[in-house]
This record gives sequence, C-alpha cells and structure tokens, in this order.
Amino acid sequence: MKFIFYGAGRNAIKLYTFLKNNGYADSIDCFCDQRYQELDRVIDGKACIDYSLAKLRNAAFIVTVSENSYAYNEIIFELKQDEVPFYSINELFAFLFRDKSSEYYRDYCQYCCKDDMAIEYYELKRYLQTGSEGAINRSIKQKFVWFMPGFPFLKLVFGPLKGENDVVIIDSWSECLSVITQMDAESTHYFVFFQPWADRLIGIIDLLKKRFNRSRFIFYSYDTKVFRTISLNKYKCMFDDIFLYDKEEAEKVGVSYYPGLYDKPDIYVENSQKKYDLVWSGFPHGRLDKLIEVYDSASKNGITCHFVVVDDGTIKRVQRKNVEYVDKLSPEDSIRITMDGKCSLDLKHVDDSALTIRVYEAIACGMKVLTDNNAVFDCLYYDASMMQFFNDAKEIDYSFLKADGKAYCYKGEYRPINFLKYVECRY
Repeated sequence: MKFIFYGAGRNAIKLYTFLKNNGYADSIDCFCDQRYQELDRVIDGKACIDYSLAKLRNAAFIVTVSENSYAYNEIIFELKQDEVPFYSINELFAFLFRDKSSEYYRDYCQYCCKDDMAIEYYELKRYLQTGSEGAINRSIKQKFVWFMPGFPFLKLVFGPLKGENDVVIIDSWSECLSVITQMDAESTHYFVFFQPWADRLIGIIDLLKKRFNRSRFIFYSYDTKVFRTISLNKYKCMFDDIFLYDKEEAEKVGVSYYPGLYDKPDIYVENSQKKYDLVWSGFPHGRLDKLIEVYDSASKNGITCHFVVVDDGTIKRVQRKNVEYVDKLSPEDSIRITMDGKCSLDLKHVDDSALTIRVYEAIACGMKVLTDNNAVFDCLYYDASMMQFFNDAKEIDYSFLKADGKAYCYKGEYRPINFLKYVECRY
C-alpha cells in the first residue's frame, strides 16, 4: 500500500526520515501541500505536488500537519468531503508495525523529541542494532556509568561523583551517545539509571544488555510517588536490581532498599555564624499547614526560623515574618539556606514513609534534625541529642535546639560512590 504525506514541513520530514530508517521509504508515494513555497520541491527523490493532483493517485493520505495548526481541521474536512482514505500517525504505525506499533511509536516520539536532541537516541539505537564498530576508540573503561537524575537538586548533590576516576557521568543525549559508543564491551560495567533516563532508554536497554553482556543494569528511585507509576514487572525484567530509598515501600513491592544518597556539594561552606535556629526550603507538597504550625510554635518559644516555600500556584499563602514565598528556588540557593541554619526541619511527604533528603543532608553537614517521621529512629546515625521526632508541633522540646549535641562521626555511607561500591559487592 502506498501513502501520501499531506504536509511537507518539518513534521513530515521527521516522520519520513524515521520510516526510511526503518525500511519503509518505498511505501511513501509523494508529498502534497497547500503552501506555495513547498510545491515543486523534491524530497529524497519524491515530488511535492498540489492536493488536486495528489487525490487522483491511488494512495492513502497521512496527515502530518500538527493538530494544533489552524490548517489541520480544514485538511481533515477536505479529505472527508472528497472521500479520500487517510490515516493518523498512530493509525499508520498500527498498520505498518502491527503488534510492535507501540514500541515503534515510542521510538518515533523519542526521535522527534524537541528537548535534549533526541535524534541521538535514534543514532544510539541504530549503533546498538547494527553492532557497528567502525574505527571508534574504545577508550572508556570506567566501571560505573551514572545516568544523572533530572531533578536539579540531586544533580548538585551528586556532583562530586564527577571527580571519581572510576565513574563516567551521563547528563545529556550527546553524552549518552558519545560515552556508550566509546565503551569497552568486553569489560564489566555497572549502569546505574535514575529517572528520567530509565524511561528515556526503555526502548533500548535490552540492546545495551546484549552489547554489554558482562555488565549489570541498576535502577534507583528517589521518588516513591513516581515509582508507583512505573510498570514494575517490566522494570524487573529490564534491570538486574531495583533500589528504592523508601524501606517500607521496597519491602512491600519486593525490590531492594538503599537509604537516600547525598554528597556534600562543592559550594557548601561550613558557617560558624548561623543566622537561624531552624531552616527549611522546598515545595510544600501538602505540608504547608504543618510548616506554619511548626513556625508558630517555634516562634512562641524564641526560636528563629527561616522557611522558604516554592509556590507552584496551587497553595494558599499564609503570611509570616520569616516564611518566604518564591516562584522558583535554585539548588544553590537551597544549599545556602541550609548553611545558615543550626537545625534542619524534615517534614514527611504524604503517603511516603521515607526520610527526605534533608535528613541525609543534615548528617553530612553535621546539623541537627527536627522531624515528624518516626523512621528517624531506624536511621543509622540516630542520636537523641541531634535528632528529635514530633507528632504535634505543640509537643516539640525546643531546648533540644539550644543544647549541645553529639557529633555524628559520619563515615560517608550515604555518598553515591559508596552506593556504587555496595552494588559492585552484590555481584
């Protein structure tokens, strides 16, 4: 069966290139377009003709014009009125690829992705499928390949990994393509994925495993809410091990547990002149009422607070002297807020039993912790002089903030590099 692309712009070229790379160039008869500047063009040997001529050809139309375009509805009406067969892109994939249409459509969406140069995703997949060796220098022999998470704060606190000789960091599509095509397939590597990379590469992880068949593939989730949305059975097939920082949830769904990861970022400077007794910053995520309760209780007891709330437009602001509302908060500014405090406030997320990253940050930075999460009692570094649990803000013993505490003697267990060594020891 032959097809005519209705539209000869950028979307059409992307779709045509994708289909060509998958062996379907001969299925495309020609292009047609209403725009004067597109007519009489020749695209890869295929003519671009006027619709009045195209509808006379024995072929079905594929509408490549964006549904958001003013011309889309006009084109659909015209095709229906002329009783010309036409397909949407989804229908085209179902026709061409049958039971693999979903997989190919995901690949196509990745290929067309506007952010982060997803064309390199397709180049990577083609490289893995063909087994092309070429004259590439197999210079990358690092043991650990760390796919940096998308959350900016995690990028900052995982930043010190870049100084580790045995770790290569992937933080963009161009790095992904460059690193993997230069890796030594004969060595044992540990590929460690965070989101969004696990989803981005879901279509080619099997190809990676085939190419690097001596290696291990690990997934770590730092977000229980997002973790609950993934297809866990599919992930269990894809990865050799899955780690979740929420112990209760990990045990419930049958995956491995590893506590939160934190490495003191390079910008952190120990500040002996603390401005505030108690600090907190971040998105409220349903915790604003509790935050205000703690602020009011602490202020009545002579405790100086500085709370910075990122307002995503869904909250009703409650005004207090040292509760600051901002539209956005950089990871660097969040760290500076922490540096100004003696004690970090940790508020539990709704439906999440895990300690937040603030606890691991406090331990790494030698700060006290005030938390409403009773999981703190299971923390490796729990000490009543440095950590206090509360159910009700009115019950907090604020003398805890003024008294001297016992140093944690932190040995770096939560550093990402130690997680990697732990993973290596499991195999």
